[in-house]
Amino acid sequence: MKNFSPYPITTILLIANIVSYIVQLLMPAYTNLFILNSSLLLMQPWRLVTHMFLHGSPTHLLFNMLGLFFFGYLVENKIGQVRFTLLYFISGIIAGFMGSFFFERALGASGALMGIIGFVILTFPKLQVLFFGIIPMPMWVAGIIFFLYDFFGAIASVGNVGHEAHIAGLLVGLVYAYYYRVQEKKETKRVRVNKEEIEVMDASEYMKQFR
Repeated sequence: MKNFSPYPITTILLIANIVSYIVQLLMPAYTNLFILNSSLLLMQPWRLVTHMFLHGSPTHLLFNMLGLFFFGYLVENKIGQVRFTLLYFISGIIAGFMGSFFFERALGASGALMGIIGFVILTFPKLQVLFFGIIPMPMWVAGIIFFLYDFFGAIASVGNVGHEAHIAGLLVGLVYAYYYRVQEKKETKRVRVNKEEIEVMDASEYMKQFR
């Protein structure tokens, strides 16, 4: 089953994130209830999911939603709603879990978005993108830059950015894309074998009339 909703999951996620941020602005206590808090993670594991729908500022929300808008629909159309939803949440959850070892508190859809970007890097490596909206380059080059930025950022502990979570999300996306490619090849081979078997059976039935 590729689809389970009449609406694109990317659209639903965009709306959910925006609405959630509006609630954050209206109800400050809302953020503390659902933010990823490493000291509470064992008792409240659902925060691994809820933190993905919280953001620290309008800019934080804007950049994540722009990334989701540009890459989410592309990936969803490629692999279907079920696989896309799994990619989004698995990436975000694992990224949040890894980030909890480095940060006391964390929030944002960046880990899930990096999973989607990782998938795009391996599946559409030659896709032309505008880095920072200015510099054109293929997706695989942009992927290397993303990784190096977070790798050296994690080493230097630069800024209040979850570099480790970003890397985890990116790696999940790459692994997910590789797994999808293997499964796609198996499915293509199975369909081809079935088609050949049907053609052989049809030929046999046709030859019977001359016996």
